[in-house]
Amino acid sequence: MNRRQAHVLLGSMVALALVGSAAGMSTVSMMNEKASGSSDHRTGTGIASPGGSLPQQGEQPPGNPYFVINVNYSSPLCPEGNCTIHFQISTDNTSVIFFRWDFNDDGTWDTPWLTDLAYDKFFYQSYDGRVCAQGFTGMGPPPLGTLNTCTHYLVRNIPPTITDFSVFMAANVTLRVAGEKWHDVTASLVEGGNETPLIRLVREPGRPQEGSAAIKADLANATALRVVYTPADDPINGQENGATPAWLNFTYGGNGSMSMHHLFSVRHSDTWIWSVGLDSVGAGAELRFTATATDPGADNLTFEWDFGDGTPPANITYPGFSAPATATDTQVHAFTSPGVYTITLTVWDTDGAATSATISITAG
Repeated sequence: MNRRQAHVLLGSMVALALVGSAAGMSTVSMMNEKASGSSDHRTGTGIASPGGSLPQQGEQPPGNPYFVINVNYSSPLCPEGNCTIHFQISTDNTSVIFFRWDFNDDGTWDTPWLTDLAYDKFFYQSYDGRVCAQGFTGMGPPPLGTLNTCTHYLVRNIPPTITDFSVFMAANVTLRVAGEKWHDVTASLVEGGNETPLIRLVREPGRPQEGSAAIKADLANATALRVVYTPADDPINGQENGATPAWLNFTYGGNGSMSMHHLFSVRHSDTWIWSVGLDSVGAGAELRFTATATDPGADNLTFEWDFGDGTPPANITYPGFSAPATATDTQVHAFTSPGVYTITLTVWDTDGAATSATISITAG
């Protein structure tokens, strides 16, 4: 028996074995169109209608030729971007020898005439609707000698994922020290477990010493300034109870400033560490918010930023041209009043599925 004959079903007694299915698909046996209960198999039956019009979903009326589509999913969920479906036509009409498919029920055939009753299709996009097939005897131009059928199938939508969320602060930081002579103080930037030296000062006679450095810090990445004072290796001078005061001054390009003060005691010879978390900024400082999102389908991605300060949310949509869809958005925002603000980023795909990320920023 050849492949064509192996798929021909005679009469109303139907025994179908899905053979030649794609890798990863299960093999399902059926009798009289009823699924065996497997979670990764669905069977749809549409009206077998002659002519060019496509039928509505429903039971097959008595007396019509048996001409239906069976649907076999590659996985129980079959998500967009990772879904292969095995469509199989079953018919008892041995004169039907050509077949074509419309996978989104738009009235346009997506394949040419084929001789195989089965078709494996990979889906990048979610879909909840019908697939339609047409069989043709080859006798006369269509719609003469044709049978049509449709059935329902589902490719599940998957919400987008936020893969990166950063809040960058650009500032000029000045370290200022006074007090004990010839004592040294260092400042470094700690970000994501990495430490970058910025400033080293040795206190000399006269006016307090100052040193400055430009920084660009990601406030969403556990960033801090680390100021270290090591009196044990410094010369003994001054009073027994002397101290080394230190200041950190931040300026934000003319858009606000912020100052902090700490007092290091000379009496304790152990290393002193002053760690300043950079989740706080001066009111008026411009922050650059950047995020990247991805979707397994070729969906449009819409970014909405709610800055939590009463200003209108920033909203922008990036078209999805291919799967997986990826987009990066950047927004610049300043908090003009002191306070603690929760920033919420929400990303939607074309089908309305959404995911969110939040961060809190203190402005003072």
